[in-house]
Amino acid sequence: MRKKSRIGICFISIFLLPFLSLQGQTQESPFGRSSIWGFVFDPERRPLGEIQVELLNDVNSVLQRTKTNGSGRFFFRGVTQGRFLIRVLPFSTNYEEQTQDIEIYGIGAGGRPL
Repeated sequence: MRKKSRIGICFISIFLLPFLSLQGQTQESPFGRSSIWGFVFDPERRPLGEIQVELLNDVNSVLQRTKTNGSGRFFFRGVTQGRFLIRVLPFSTNYEEQTQDIEIYGIGAGGRPL
């Protein structure tokens, strides 16, 4: 039996993307939503494509699921503020499942929380 290797998760950036509607804020408005993106790579730092990545909330419920592209990149859109877990599920590979905690919070004008 082959030993499973650990994979790396690299979070490049978290963007707070506020959008304002001309009619003002509504419940449908994406104001206060963020995006999370990063890369999944092997121990030799080669990108891993077609790897399943999940975004979980603080009670471990899956909020979003995606796969990495050919460059190992994954992307989650429309994320609200809070604590999350990113889980990488490298099915049918010799790599171990990996997780990473992440917290998103906003800071408004004058340094006050949003």
